[in-house]
Amino acid sequence: ELTGTGASLFIEDRLSLGAQTFTMSTGGAATENLTPTSSYVEVTGQDNASDLISIQTGSAKEGDTLIITNTAATNVSVLANATTKVSGGANVLLTQYDVIMLIFDGTNWLQVGAVTANS
Repeated sequence: ELTGTGASLFIEDRLSLGAQTFTMSTGGAATENLTPTSSYVEVTGQDNASDLISIQTGSAKEGDTLIITNTAATNVSVLANATTKVSGGANVLLTQYDVIMLIFDGTNWLQVGAVTANS
């Protein structure tokens, strides 16, 4: 079964291609919850390089892939926590145009790659 709407494509409820935007709130350092609805998320940092993104698992399905990029000049970090497992076990800093790629194993988001120093 193959269905699609606009720029989104869903294949057997397993793969959701499309873009999602996620803008960090202003007002200082914060941890904000990202619930992915697409395979590609453009994050816009606002005013504080200490902002953290906590990736949620509630809507994720085993095998889902997630690519996150920071489109803003303000740095943001992906929070390493109980359900987001990243290389080195520490938060992943995303400067402008950096990318992190993850896959969902049914319980956790697992880092499969990262691209840094994009310009």
